[in-house]
Amino acid sequence: MKPTPFHMVQLRLDTRGLLKFGRMMRLPLDKVDLGYLVHCVHGELFQEQSPKPFCVEGSDPERVTVLSYSSVGLEALEQLASGFASPTVYSICDWVQSASKPMPTAFALGSVLDFGVRLCPTVRIGAPLRDRQGKVEFRKGAELDVFLARALRDPEKPLERADVYHQWATERLEARGGLKVLGLETEHFALERFLRRTHGKERKSKPIKRPSVGLRGRLEVVEPSVFSAFLRQGVGRHKGFGFGMVKLRRASSRR
Repeated sequence: MKPTPFHMVQLRLDTRGLLKFGRMMRLPLDKVDLGYLVHCVHGELFQEQSPKPFCVEGSDPERVTVLSYSSVGLEALEQLASGFASPTVYSICDWVQSASKPMPTAFALGSVLDFGVRLCPTVRIGAPLRDRQGKVEFRKGAELDVFLARALRDPEKPLERADVYHQWATERLEARGGLKVLGLETEHFALERFLRRTHGKERKSKPIKRPSVGLRGRLEVVEPSVFSAFLRQGVGRHKGFGFGMVKLRRASSRR
């Protein structure tokens, strides 16, 4: 069976155009995060073919650079946007300065690669979490920082946040990715505020706070076909909002 091709896409988005679009959507711009704005613009431009996972590579007063994985290249995405997006939204993307490239459809068994990924390390709890007095702090189904969830389950056990995140990330990378993690380092960590909207007829904006952690590491490909599929899917939660895109690099001899 011939592997399905996929692409890395680099879009250059106009910063002022993004903010104008946010105002058109009646979003509270003092609370909205860049990942959510990009998510909304992707939806307007590409509908069901919105590239994900994606990551915001950089931003300034003029341009926002977004990398993503997509089943189709830039030319097909532009054709889709030109056919169905409004002129205002279509103009947010600088199509001339944007680009794409085909990604390898197969990686050699045993390949060693460096990688980087931004993750939102959270879990949905399967049972209520209670404080020392037995009062329910978080109900079943709540989405919690994985570090907080483990600390509440075993308050007497000393925990290091970085260790918890590295273990959580390693488990998820290796469970679905056809790879073995050879090492992990934390590049950055923050508790960030994000904006999400409820579903239904009357969609309301809802601010939330979630952990954001940037990791870099090294991996070995142990199942090439599974690994290729994993890259397209990404890892963790909130992949449609700027998390979970695994970016590969040639292995550095300095690690």
